[in-house]
Amino acid sequence: MNRLYVVENRYSLTGAMADHRLRIPASQIPAFAHALAGKIAVATQDAGLGSVIATLAPAAGSMQFDDRWLTECAADLMSKPGASLVIAGPMQPVVVQLLAYGINAALKNVGTTLLIRDFPRNPKTNSLLQLAAEINADRVKQLFIFGGDPVYNAPRSLQEDRDTRKTQHWEDLQKKVPQVVRLGYFEDGTSAASHWHVPAAHYLESWGDALTSEGAYLTIQPMILPLFRGVSEIELMHGLLGGPKLEGPELVQETFRMTAPPGEFNAAWSQLLRDGFAGHIMPADKPPTFNGNAAGGVAHTLWAPAPMPTPDSPEIVLVRSYSVDDGRYINNGWLQELPDPVTKLTWDNAALMSPALARHHKINTGDLIEITVTETTLDADQKSVQRQLVIPIMVAPGHADCSITIPLGYGRSVAGGKPLTYSGGGNPADNSPGGDTIGFNAYLLRTSTNPHFITADAKTVTGVKIAKMPGKHLLATTQEHWSIEGRGLVREATIERYREDNEFVKKIAGDEELPPKLPTLYTHPKLDAPQQWGMAVDLNVCTGCSACVIACQAENNVPIVGKLQVSHGRSMHWLRIDRYFADAKGFNQDRGQTPDDPEMVHEPMMCQHCENAPCETVCPVNATVHSEDGLNVMAYNRCIGTRYCANNCPFKVRRFNFFDYNQRPVGKKKIVSSLGVYQEYLGPLTKKGAPDTIKLRNNPNVTVRMRGVMEKCTYCVQRIEEAKIAAKVNAGPSDNTRIPRDSFTSACAQACPTDAIVFGDIADPESRVSKMKAQDRNYRLLEYLNVKTRTSYLARIRNPNPKMPDSHEIGVASPATHEHVDASEGKHNFEEHDRGTLDESQQPTDEQNADAKPVPKETP
Repeated sequence: MNRLYVVENRYSLTGAMADHRLRIPASQIPAFAHALAGKIAVATQDAGLGSVIATLAPAAGSMQFDDRWLTECAADLMSKPGASLVIAGPMQPVVVQLLAYGINAALKNVGTTLLIRDFPRNPKTNSLLQLAAEINADRVKQLFIFGGDPVYNAPRSLQEDRDTRKTQHWEDLQKKVPQVVRLGYFEDGTSAASHWHVPAAHYLESWGDALTSEGAYLTIQPMILPLFRGVSEIELMHGLLGGPKLEGPELVQETFRMTAPPGEFNAAWSQLLRDGFAGHIMPADKPPTFNGNAAGGVAHTLWAPAPMPTPDSPEIVLVRSYSVDDGRYINNGWLQELPDPVTKLTWDNAALMSPALARHHKINTGDLIEITVTETTLDADQKSVQRQLVIPIMVAPGHADCSITIPLGYGRSVAGGKPLTYSGGGNPADNSPGGDTIGFNAYLLRTSTNPHFITADAKTVTGVKIAKMPGKHLLATTQEHWSIEGRGLVREATIERYREDNEFVKKIAGDEELPPKLPTLYTHPKLDAPQQWGMAVDLNVCTGCSACVIACQAENNVPIVGKLQVSHGRSMHWLRIDRYFADAKGFNQDRGQTPDDPEMVHEPMMCQHCENAPCETVCPVNATVHSEDGLNVMAYNRCIGTRYCANNCPFKVRRFNFFDYNQRPVGKKKIVSSLGVYQEYLGPLTKKGAPDTIKLRNNPNVTVRMRGVMEKCTYCVQRIEEAKIAAKVNAGPSDNTRIPRDSFTSACAQACPTDAIVFGDIADPESRVSKMKAQDRNYRLLEYLNVKTRTSYLARIRNPNPKMPDSHEIGVASPATHEHVDASEGKHNFEEHDRGTLDESQQPTDEQNADAKPVPKETP
């Protein structure tokens, strides 16, 4: 079993999956890499790594690391030569990348777990800084911008004006060019500063080709014709070069010919379109060598370790957003409403800081702070340049002290500060940009010398200060609590505990106290269909990435509701990813306690399709019922919106459609008198209707629900029915209409990059889902309620190093023993119930009480 060590300043998805995690400021990661490389160089006596270490002097004033943590981590790596791997993140400086390469070479990983591939690059490619210098020198007369929004996200202070000595941003430089043509999807800040804006065709509307990071040649084929008569990048470039007008795939064919495909060209082209990639182009692997002398010279030149930040002068770390990336998807309502996998924040970004740093400055989540970065450069008045940003804070457990993380990509706007139009709703008569600008623009702090983190190093930055500002900012999060609350929803164990007791999942949350057969007053009809559907989720490989959430939204026409409704708890996602923190020391959030360095666990939560469904017994109109193949289904035409089912659902996975979100202009804010009123809540005065482009995103196989009905996961019943119809068509006159094993799956399972979600026929013992449910890690949620869920989970197993100083703090989400306030009150005596009060003819039979589905009994 693998073991994962992670060193980071904030919780990431990789850190959440770690067996050992060390939280340190981002500016101190070079010092940590130097310390780790030093231990491995001494132990392995590797000449290449040693030559790099010899050129780097230990950083004065840097962070002091736990020597035992470093030593045991290095020893664990050296115990697996050729089978380990050290990875440096893309934000890390060149020195850290070289040290990681040297460590892998010393551990004999290069050529085994690490492959070095030669990626073709254009030798004429210049940086943005070089282009800025050319523009400032008046040597650029025409500028074509393909995609991107440099007015928004280019580093600040790119050049200094030769006359006024004022620093110039990209917008100032772009205005110096006599003619600027912009090819882009949307009219944004860069378009406003350009002379021409050319609508760009989406990559699914045009032909194209691409190279992957591994060097594979791919073809891009259009799904539809351009909706807005846009042109692609290669079409515009071809026209600028004076080429003849070409249509369709001819430009791609021209490039494909240059790859020298074998055989007849038309046959090779057909093969490329069918496969999607060129099989004759093989990746070029480089030999596993490491030039320590060359790497040492580069590392020595670039070695500039930063001093340790302090609580009064913290570092500022700038990272890409999980949802909107660098801001390119800011207008996508689906991604805006997708909760951040770690913070569960929607429709916003915030400055993340540790609980200790928040206590030091006496600030809480939602408070506004002003960040001031003072640089060593001087402005035209010979004063130090200062950059300021006002942003709300969010207290983030597991964050490094003396460090503040701000996701980039928010606060993007068009000229004049107007918000960028986003695909959140609206109607054809109102297509102007509306609503509020989303989030806060952290690019205002970013420069070319400090692209990833800002710290007071006295070289480029003299000081970083934060100050509390008056007022608060509403942050809409989908999960406010941070503890499992003793319900045993997420179950995990260390590998040692699992080996000692491989049935530990049965001894958590009181499951060990349950009798073989739970009493019930309700009996459901027999589930006698030949195929029974169910799902299993492996928490061991679920990273919480939320790809399944977006897949479910796209497949099932789930609407977005906007920030205000999310803050009211009305998000419509049928599938959510619960995020929990667990700490060995324990904490009580109800008393305002927040863990400083907890572990994190994720758990996808959707409708569990209970066989004894509590929602069905309380529905007065029988709108939620069971199908013969085990699904808890909804009849929307019957639903009258009592919401009894949602109140009776122990998993809180039902969503009530309060508004007609598919027809209302979500997020379009209009001013009524002196009050700010959102247009979608004006009742009958609301302008309803949606543009055709919004309607085209809907799945025609799924109903678009209107206001006043309850929604939830259906196991993608439309896919099940489609598979049934296909099986009947293929059967013809035969009676064999059984759906082939594992021939289709649900949208969430299809999108999961790690195959954590598996859907299929649990009546077939050879199906993937049945084999998963047969594992000893399998358990069902809230078993004591006797709801008999069709969705089950596989417990997470962590693999900590017992020699590490934090090994006792790993795998603490599931306590080893089930504690009670009073031992005498622990167990419930099921025998004390009077079993003779019902009429004998009305009592359920043993067959009715037993599982009716023809499947092996699964582990609870």
